[in-house]
Amino acid sequence: MLRKQIRFLPFYGLILTLLFSACVPQGPGPETIEPVTPVFTEEPAETSEPEPQTTDTNVPVPVDTETPDPSPTTEPAPAQPLKIAYTKDGDAWLWVEGGSPTQLTTSGGVIDIRLSDDGSVVAFLKQATELISELWAVNADGSNEHPLVTAGELRQVDPRAFGVTVNRYEFVPGSHVIAYNTRQVFEGPVYFMYNDLNLVDSGTLEKRTLLPVGEGGDFFYSPDGSQIALTTSEYIQIVNADGSNRRHVLDFQRINTASEYQFYPTPVWAADSSRMAVVIPPVEPFNYPIGMSTIYSIPVDGSAAVQVGQVEAMYLPGFTYISPDMRYVLYAKMVGEPEQNLRELHLFNLDGSGDRMLLSALVIPVGWAGEEFFTYNHGEGSETFAARPEGEFQPASLEFGVMSAKAAGPGRIAFLAVSGSTWTVNLLDGAQHFVIDSFEGMLPQMDVGY
Repeated sequence: MLRKQIRFLPFYGLILTLLFSACVPQGPGPETIEPVTPVFTEEPAETSEPEPQTTDTNVPVPVDTETPDPSPTTEPAPAQPLKIAYTKDGDAWLWVEGGSPTQLTTSGGVIDIRLSDDGSVVAFLKQATELISELWAVNADGSNEHPLVTAGELRQVDPRAFGVTVNRYEFVPGSHVIAYNTRQVFEGPVYFMYNDLNLVDSGTLEKRTLLPVGEGGDFFYSPDGSQIALTTSEYIQIVNADGSNRRHVLDFQRINTASEYQFYPTPVWAADSSRMAVVIPPVEPFNYPIGMSTIYSIPVDGSAAVQVGQVEAMYLPGFTYISPDMRYVLYAKMVGEPEQNLRELHLFNLDGSGDRMLLSALVIPVGWAGEEFFTYNHGEGSETFAARPEGEFQPASLEFGVMSAKAAGPGRIAFLAVSGSTWTVNLLDGAQHFVIDSFEGMLPQMDVGY
């Protein structure tokens, strides 16, 4: 087992004010981490290669408006151990707390990964070509690796296109149904979304186009799975999980990203699925002085969005991030002239009150790792820190080169980091830092279930 002591920064005088409570919690020593002490081996155990099911790659995705939508389960999921699914050397791997990393696939080409809510199914993107990725699934025990949406099926979205690939995919809450949308691929750096929304059941392989091309967008399910927020480059809508009862809740001007990419907002849902909040940057986010980003609260009943605050926040690098519990907003503010590259890290309440300057430095907000922690990069070496939004601002260093950080249960963060050419999968548990796996190769991805 590899352990590192987490070093904590001293309390800053001028640099910080309030934001995360006390330190990252001091966890028990390794002999008292019960009953889920990580176990590591020099060589991760491999499973035998599964026999993938085959599908006809020329069969289009059916559009069956008569078939009822797969319904997410409403029963509470039983308690499960912490699970971290990640990509390694082009394959899917899974670590279950108390055990060793297990290789789930052996055929290569895996570039992204998701865990179902109950942790029993792993969905992943697998490269069919350099530019086109298919959607596959495998059981958490390594059995039943099989394609869900093939390159041939994706081609039917737009047969005239150079290519079509999966853009984004997520498990529908409480189910083994996977929702995904698509985008066109080009030989150049052009990003074009089809604004559709499709469903595939990872077990039965039942497929349905829920919202055809042009009627969807990027999608965000409510926690209870009953509603879907749809975002585009100019508006936000909400529909029921079956695609009915469309509500147009917010219009905004298209954001000038100074690139081929279009800005699609990322709303945050309330835990009770009654409303959501979203940040819309200024139309010209790179102008100086910087314009105001606007924060809206959006009820699920279809009534108009309500502006709850504005903030003079940098658009890039970093962004403005609403906490998952919709209590706080994290952002970076430019101070001085642009050529000075001076920034402040700020936190305030969602209602616009209580703005606190935490740190004045070369700092970039990264986002939230659950409700307990926010993360940011600090300094020329881009060292990543985590802190709590309440109490004294006493951040803990994760690593240099952190690429992804996610909540891993109360007081814990899972994250990927790179040093040179070596990647590590990590767990921060209180003051203890566990290295779950270490390897070289292509950029990994990770998902966490607990």
